[in-house]
Amino acid sequence: MGDLEGRVVIVTGGAKGIGLGACECLAEADARVVIADIDHERAEASAKKIGSSAMAVRHDVRKAESAKELVDRTKEKFGRVDVLVNNAGVGPNPAPVQDLTEEEFDRVLDINLRGVFLTSRAVVPSMIEQGSGRIINVSSIVGQTGFGMVPHYVASKFAVIGVTQSLAQELAPHGIKANVVCPGIVETDLHSRVVEQFAASRGHPWRKGGTGSGSESLCTASRLRGSRQHDRLPGLGPRAEHHRCDVQRGRRLGDALEVPDGLMLPPGHGRVIAGGALRATLKVGKGDTALASTFEVVVPPGFDVGAHVHSATEELFYVLEGELDLLAFEPKTRTAGDWHEWVADSGQRFLRGGAGSLMFVPPGCPHAFANSSKQPVRMLFQAAPPGHEDYLDELAALLQAARGRPDPREVAELRRRNDIEQLTALRSGAN
Repeated sequence: MGDLEGRVVIVTGGAKGIGLGACECLAEADARVVIADIDHERAEASAKKIGSSAMAVRHDVRKAESAKELVDRTKEKFGRVDVLVNNAGVGPNPAPVQDLTEEEFDRVLDINLRGVFLTSRAVVPSMIEQGSGRIINVSSIVGQTGFGMVPHYVASKFAVIGVTQSLAQELAPHGIKANVVCPGIVETDLHSRVVEQFAASRGHPWRKGGTGSGSESLCTASRLRGSRQHDRLPGLGPRAEHHRCDVQRGRRLGDALEVPDGLMLPPGHGRVIAGGALRATLKVGKGDTALASTFEVVVPPGFDVGAHVHSATEELFYVLEGELDLLAFEPKTRTAGDWHEWVADSGQRFLRGGAGSLMFVPPGCPHAFANSSKQPVRMLFQAAPPGHEDYLDELAALLQAARGRPDPREVAELRRRNDIEQLTALRSGAN
């Protein structure tokens, strides 16, 4: 018997993207699936493909009468509603805040936020009557950290987390649990256009195929939170779950992943990435989180990473032991010589920081670090979004093969592919 056998699951925005992937996966787990989508023709085709356990219903999440009809038709066909997955959403049209129109702002909030409210409100009476139910809302990684050029989209996803927390508290006495899933960027029609626009605005080519599918992630969360296994668990309360963590690591109950385990590493543990002057230990990688990769880095004496800038990546550096020269500002002039001589308009110069010093680098900000001392320096390093370990792996391989002196053209190409614009030369202690 499948853990979801016979359970009735409504998935809004279920006709394509991660919603469709979740519908297919839930059907394989013997659930009865209602594909609710404004594109009824596509929803019908998807339901026909899945089989008799699926039904398509045209649903406009912006309209209360549509939500009521969705619940009525679901109960008419299957008798009840056990799980609602509020997946329907719309991507933003990125724009500087001064150019963002009220119409664009309202368009995104109407679908991404109002839609969650209206559909949830419609299913709650039935769930209260039966004394059980699950509401799973799909937010986003940008619901936990802001992102420029899309304040309306960020606001909608932050708000979804707040709505979920409110529902979880209010509905718990009725046996209804509400949870939220926060995926990273996945390759769907919704995100591909936005990512392409961002890349074009920054002069970078966009390569299709570089993001995850996301279907397995939402399916895993839906199976977990809608399952009978979850009935026997204590109240988990509102939580924002990163889909990568749900998929990659967790305690198992039957066929479904249970509450994701954390990660505990003793000193010195992790995956070592080494080559030439580079030595980093990966502590938390892209398989563990949707937020940021975390490393412990040993910076050798004389090493200078060189001033550089990222268009989309943000980074954090924290000195654990020793002393580093740190820079994170736009200079009056980006000279190609020694960045130690750079000066900001404010008069600021580089910081020589000991243990406890921190440097945070937002996208677009020139930055650098160097070890001018005679002793190795240890620092904690984070890069968001996760995946910086892929670049370090390639760089280590280049350094190892070239015995610390790789072809500058190969290094330049590697950096170009990894959102790194080098402004001054990288120098190792051996140079």
